Amino acid sequence: MDTPLIQRIIAAIEELAMKPRPRGCRKLRGESNLRRIRIGEYRVVYAVYDERRLVDIIPVRYRSNAYE
Repeated sequence: MDTPLIQRIIAAIEELAMKPRPRGCRKLRGESNLRRIRIGEYRVVYAVYDERRLVDIIPVRYRSNAYE
């Protein structure tokens, strides 16, 4: 990954702390807490636990490998 892309991914992850369901996020089918956001060709898959006020980042992967 190049530096500008890494910076975009980090900024998007940091934003999840304040807004865990940003515009454009998608809930993953069959999963109660899992969501994903898209940053270019990459996906950030994460879980939101409202009762604990926790956002757990699972993988950051290229889109074709994000859901394995």
